[in-house]
Amino acid sequence: MMKLYTVATHNYGYYEALQFSAQKNKFKLINLAYDKKWKGLMWKFKLLLNKIENVDDNEIIAFCDGFDVIVVNSAHLLKTLFLKLDCDIIFGKENSNHNSFIHYLSRICFKNYHLLERNNIPNSGVYVGYAGKIKKFLKLCLKFISTENDDQDITYFIYYNRKKYDLNIKLFDEYLYTIPFNKDVSYVFSFNESRIKKITCDLNKVFFIHSNGNRNMDIYCKELNYPLKLKGGSKSNHSHIMHYSKMLYRNNQKKIYLLVFFSFFLLFYYKKN
Repeated sequence: MMKLYTVATHNYGYYEALQFSAQKNKFKLINLAYDKKWKGLMWKFKLLLNKIENVDDNEIIAFCDGFDVIVVNSAHLLKTLFLKLDCDIIFGKENSNHNSFIHYLSRICFKNYHLLERNNIPNSGVYVGYAGKIKKFLKLCLKFISTENDDQDITYFIYYNRKKYDLNIKLFDEYLYTIPFNKDVSYVFSFNESRIKKITCDLNKVFFIHSNGNRNMDIYCKELNYPLKLKGGSKSNHSHIMHYSKMLYRNNQKKIYLLVFFSFFLLFYYKKN
């Protein structure tokens, strides 16, 4: 069985569906954080690196987020496919930027987003690869990270510099699928549960489906006969609105201060005159 690592501190969202679908598709799901206190997005990298330190470098392993990912096809087929792809690690693509607002907001909020082409950006919520190469990737992320709470931005940086660090990383949207944010595919507001409106990937080909942003992908679970999204009670550890706000401030402090200063200067000037 292929080891599939995740970080889920409690039962929320699609964690039960992840458990069910992993077992059905012959993955050994290993939760690194159940009943632990959430310590930020980079904590996922630290937990995984610590856990796989003694795993054979040539073993093929996988990681996925715990609340918004389901498994669709078998570990055996994924291993067979991965060996044919001739690479070290595969990621899914960041499809939330199909929404132009999110794309331009990401350019402002994340320091390394602008380094990559819009249709060629990795999503760190799901990846598969050789354990030794994933260890190297995680160590580089932890070495160069400038903030303790962003896994995406540092992934952009390592992916952009993958040749420099001798990492053969490829993106495969058709195998590790992140559901796009756009009006044709997905609602985005809480009053309509951010519900996915239609199936937009090949269920015979894809291995993981990721509904980032805590969106409702029950349409996929019903088609696959998986448990539906857990209702009520607990909450996600991570608020995307708060995260984007923090990244906006952290990466644009000088510009924000200059804007505030200039605004006060203009206000003072016009009042005086």
